[in-house]
Amino acid sequence: MRYILLLLLLPGCGRPESELSVFVAASAEETVRAAGEEFEREEGVRVLVHAGGSIRLRSQILRGAPADVYVAAGPVDLPGNPEVVAVNRMVVVVPADAPDREWRSGRRVALADPAFAPAGVHAARILEREGATSERVYGGHVRAVLAYVELGLVDAGLVYRSDVTSRVRVVESFPDRIEYEAVVVSDRGAARKFLAFLVRRRDLFRKRGFE
Repeated sequence: MRYILLLLLLPGCGRPESELSVFVAASAEETVRAAGEEFEREEGVRVLVHAGGSIRLRSQILRGAPADVYVAAGPVDLPGNPEVVAVNRMVVVVPADAPDREWRSGRRVALADPAFAPAGVHAARILEREGATSERVYGGHVRAVLAYVELGLVDAGLVYRSDVTSRVRVVESFPDRIEYEAVVVSDRGAARKFLAFLVRRRDLFRKRGFE
């Protein structure tokens, strides 16, 4: 544990105080970018956003990637004092112009890869629970799954409610509550300020489909 704590305190060294590096789950990228722009106007600190699957991002941080704040689509599973910044839910989507039919028996269903993104873990559990028999197609993160559905490459996909666009149609929603946690992973004061800003501005998440 002492080694992990030391590793997490190193990334902030040697970088400009006027910049922050935020690693964020792909499903929260748009919201965190908007928050970063507001934070820069208030504090004069530029927020650089790096998005991807939460599990993959956590692995990069543990290998020494230069992050200051980590926002995960689930528990951060890192040392520190995480804060819940948003809540999301899983939904099944199909192409907007797709005919009405039972999604559980469709030929192909897309989900995020459980090895890289919590969305895949949640989706896999739902598919098992719902008895879906479709072939599973995996994306690196939930935004990739959404693209598969929008392009008609699969019959259905499991994404977060906040990811829904006009190019897809929601055919089923699930009540499972998914809390997004954020944590400071460097020793920089601006990182702590940005985390506090995210907690204070949860309205930015609500505007984009989160709770």
